[in-house]
Amino acid sequence: MPFLIFLFPLSAANAVFLFCVAGVKDSRLYSCPIYKKPTRTDVNYIAAVDLKTSLPPEYWILRGVALLCDVK
Repeated sequence: MPFLIFLFPLSAANAVFLFCVAGVKDSRLYSCPIYKKPTRTDVNYIAAVDLKTSLPPEYWILRGVALLCDVK
């Protein structure tokens, strides 16, 4: 986990924002990749979205779950 050094006093809103940006992640979020085409290459990679799940993320990773934007 990255650490932050504050050089100025923070308000409560700024502290909450920095807490969220600092990389604190829920253990039940699966970072699901999105691809343009079924061929999973770095050329077809778009982004990743965090999906809530009742199972650990490793469950979905081992199954190779991804989102596709291709309509064919």
